[in-house]
Amino acid sequence: MTLKSIANSAEKVLLVGFSTDESKRSELIISLNELKELTETAGGEVIKTVFQIRNRADSKYLIGAGKLEEIRNICEIEDISLVIFDEEISPSQQRNIEKNLKCRVIDRTALILDIFAIHAHTSESKLQVELAKYSYDLPRLKNEGVDYSQQVGMIGARGPGETQLELDRRAIKKRISILKEKLKTVENQRKIQGKERGGIPAVAIIGYTNAGKSSLINLLTGAGAIVEDKLFATLDSTSRKFILPNNKKIILTDTVGFIRKLPHQLVEAFKSTLEVVKYADILLHIVDSSDPNIDLKISAVYSVLEELKIGNIPTITFFNKCDELNKDDLKIHKLKNQTVNAVIGSVKENKNIDILLSKIIEILNKKSVVEEFKIPHSKYYLLSKIFDRIQINKKEYDEENVIVEIEGEKEYIEYLRLKLNGNPPEQW
Repeated sequence: MTLKSIANSAEKVLLVGFSTDESKRSELIISLNELKELTETAGGEVIKTVFQIRNRADSKYLIGAGKLEEIRNICEIEDISLVIFDEEISPSQQRNIEKNLKCRVIDRTALILDIFAIHAHTSESKLQVELAKYSYDLPRLKNEGVDYSQQVGMIGARGPGETQLELDRRAIKKRISILKEKLKTVENQRKIQGKERGGIPAVAIIGYTNAGKSSLINLLTGAGAIVEDKLFATLDSTSRKFILPNNKKIILTDTVGFIRKLPHQLVEAFKSTLEVVKYADILLHIVDSSDPNIDLKISAVYSVLEELKIGNIPTITFFNKCDELNKDDLKIHKLKNQTVNAVIGSVKENKNIDILLSKIIEILNKKSVVEEFKIPHSKYYLLSKIFDRIQINKKEYDEENVIVEIEGEKEYIEYLRLKLNGNPPEQW
């Protein structure tokens, strides 16, 4: 089923929010607004949104019996076919709620997995979505067998369901193992590619979904990455070489967008893609400065970085879309002053991109060292071993030596020194 046909036959959806903390009412409403946007991205039509704040969650239904009855009445009156909970619900809660409401019930995690299934285009991203989907679905199978062919086209059921297979638990577990092995191979290949990138510094572009990451890489490199005003318009990472104003090369990589409550299954499945973030020299955090919930979205990005155990990588924060700000908006300037290596600008209007690039150069220069070597003509070939990993600023000759001024990361400079002294290090 195509996106167009899904849009023409949109499922009627009711959204449900829940919290045990009255002080977080505003966050709950913000999250439900985002859930509405996610639902529309998946092709659903949101008819009604309800939420409940109570002292504790109900073990059977998450929400209270009274609220559940209210939802059942709305579903009957409005002919609702799908109820989506903003919080993750357990397999038993899902079955209990479905039995009571007599309609399909999914949670935010299933919805996000569904959107990822729609937007996965490369073989790698399809493998990742399939792994995440099976890992999520496995504990939710009602019987020993599940007929995915009956679920095609429904929100929350896309992904591996499109293969038209009937799989039992053992078959799914076996498939999960195969997918993990395939993605492990991809991860190893990515690590090798990282080592072979010739010492060219890597800049990973990160940020909340729809903040402008793809727009930036398109502006700088003409990469042609998909740009839409939608959540998760693209999942596939794009890497391009780019020459900075000081003529140094870098590799820019656009990564999958982050989101609040990003399902753990997706973080696990997309680790091979997100490895590029772990091995980057600089993280370029793109923030939508016009977003009224900017603080929550910045926190969400750093939460994902923490889950990936990524730290101590220099980060530049680019407050994008400043063209959409009010002139008297002081919040962004306050955030900028509280943030190290921050730039306010606009990709759309190409504003302050030069300042952003200068920040990149400034940080890379801090990581580089400059040294002068006298290399005997007979050993000049040693320089070729790291030629792609360093920059030669100056070169002179005398009768016995080549005198070079080399700029590069300390490890490559040290490699050359040890080679020249006849004490070869381990190979890269």
